[in-house]
Amino acid sequence: MRKKWGIHLKALILLLDELLIASGIIFVLWKLGVPIPFWAYILAGVVFAAVYWLLYRILSRQDKKSPAGYGSMIGLKGKSITSLNPEGLVRVQGETWKAVSKCGVVGEGVDVVIEDLRDLTLIVTIHGESE
Repeated sequence: MRKKWGIHLKALILLLDELLIASGIIFVLWKLGVPIPFWAYILAGVVFAAVYWLLYRILSRQDKKSPAGYGSMIGLKGKSITSLNPEGLVRVQGETWKAVSKCGVVGEGVDVVIEDLRDLTLIVTIHGESE
């Protein structure tokens, strides 16, 4: 529950300057004697609530942690950067990893799937190839 309050606080802080500017404009118009209809206040409140809700949704999605560790790598797809005979390099989610082919020689640019992880070395097979 504490985490949600943190996201609400971030959203409010990000909207604080817009809220202050809108309040300042309304105050100046009021001091100048410009009549502002009641529906304009309601509309401003609805717009503020909609922007707040959208900002909250964006911040809550950014706050989620991506899975990490051994189990999160298994099953991911990548592409071989060099030929694996049986060792070489593969790119997985934008990162370059040392890899060993479980199925013999794998050419450069071939799609691979991570089967295992041993001492920061990926054990891979060709994507679509069953054992």
